[in-house]
Amino acid sequence: MSRSLWRQKLARLKSSLWVVYLAYRHPKTPRLARVVAMVAIMYAASPIDLIPDFIPVLGHIDDIFLVPALIWIAVKLIPPEIWRECQTEAEKSPPDFSDIHYTIVPVIVFWVLVIAFGAIVFYRIWQ
Repeated sequence: MSRSLWRQKLARLKSSLWVVYLAYRHPKTPRLARVVAMVAIMYAASPIDLIPDFIPVLGHIDDIFLVPALIWIAVKLIPPEIWRECQTEAEKSPPDFSDIHYTIVPVIVFWVLVIAFGAIVFYRIWQ
């Protein structure tokens, strides 16, 4: 694949993430779609990955597959009329993640819970 094709796909992914974010904030978006959208946004914004990036090849595979898969699932769960409305809004306004700092709290809470759960499981196994 050429570089320009990769850049186009990356730009489309970024714009889709912005539309997912707008749909997440839309009051008529169903709860399950909101949860999946929030997970997609949190994972894309999180500096912590399931597989760390310093592991060759595998570290980037989760970014290549997981983020687009979460976006795809969110798009399938969002009703088409809401998706079209959010796409129209996204075309009018450029991505502005200025209030995305609100998502950092759930990211931190999520990773603290994962670490705590892992510690409890590890403790019970080795007790």
